[in-house]
Amino acid sequence: MNAQYHNLMEDIVLHHIDSMLAADKGCCCAVCRADVIALTLNHLPPRYVVSDKGRMLAKLGSYESQFRADVVAAMSEAIKLVRQNPRHG
Repeated sequence: MNAQYHNLMEDIVLHHIDSMLAADKGCCCAVCRADVIALTLNHLPPRYVVSDKGRMLAKLGSYESQFRADVVAAMSEAIKLVRQNPRHG
């Protein structure tokens, strides 16, 4: 069996990125979006799981509420940093 691993924190960040960028009036271009995602993930602890897709999605629901405040804080800071130092265009 080839075990697959996955960082649930990445799913949570990707789930919230567009609404957070819109709320904070951050640039939504591909470069700024990717920079915000990378900065956010670098400031959050990874949450790796090894499971099939169904179990992974169930775990995502339980982790999402627990880590939402940390994700929002880290993403807000990342949006601020990217806004101050954009790499696009």
